[in-house]
Amino acid sequence: MKIVIFGATGRTGRVTLQLALEQGFEVTALVRDPSRLPPGPSPARVVVGDARDPRAVGEAVRGQEGALILLGTGNDLGPTTVMSDATRTIVEALVEHGVPKVVACLSAFLLWEPQRVPERLRAVTEEHRRMERILRAAPLRWVLAMPPHIATELPLTGDYALSPGSAGGPGASRRISAPDLGHFLLRCLRQSDFDRQSVYLSRHYEPAEGTGGPGGS
Repeated sequence: MKIVIFGATGRTGRVTLQLALEQGFEVTALVRDPSRLPPGPSPARVVVGDARDPRAVGEAVRGQEGALILLGTGNDLGPTTVMSDATRTIVEALVEHGVPKVVACLSAFLLWEPQRVPERLRAVTEEHRRMERILRAAPLRWVLAMPPHIATELPLTGDYALSPGSAGGPGASRRISAPDLGHFLLRCLRQSDFDRQSVYLSRHYEPAEGTGGPGGS
């Protein structure tokens, strides 16, 4: 399956890229800085550019069968429209080029009441909400993955709890490993089980599972 990844150099993106290559996906990555791609097997195609640039995004999505949006702001939690501007550009390109499927990683805070979101995270959460509105309005088969805390030090298990439309029930975990998140994102590209749904995913990890597992940055 030919897919394009936006955000392949972020902590989730790096892990997901590696998993996609291991699983046999033919990957195109749109990156601003190719030197930040993880070591090891390389994507089939690397397009250098900004995800807000229609020309670069159009080149990246051409000929693809699906797309992953894994955009982030790193440690910058201030007000921004960078991710929603990029999401709008990506969605427009996907529609124009006939790419039917997009899976986006947003935030579990979108499943909470706004007043429960910590104040320091409200600006970035509102940006995720703008992304959500754009994706929900798109004439595409979209899936919105809404993970809690993403733990890069925890391993791939492929076994996690899924809760469409809500942030889990009583006793639900508030974390997911980056590899398990990547596993779910790729699964959604191949399957239609969660098309046009938002999905909370999490897992209770054993203490020993926190050592020696794959991770990203």
